[in-house]
Amino acid sequence: MVYVSDLLAKEPLGLSPIDEHLWEVRYSFHLRGVLDERTLKINPPRQWYVKGEQV
Repeated sequence: MVYVSDLLAKEPLGLSPIDEHLWEVRYSFHLRGVLDERTLKINPPRQWYVKGEQV
């Protein structure tokens, strides 16, 4: 188990593999962070997107 947030307790989250040990964590269409399965920590995303454009 990995702690994400009290607000997202019992809410469905999506995981998409992006590397051998890294996963994108999404709630709905929002990127919440990147899960490193070696450390079991969720790091903030390095890039933000607005309407399909990288910011």
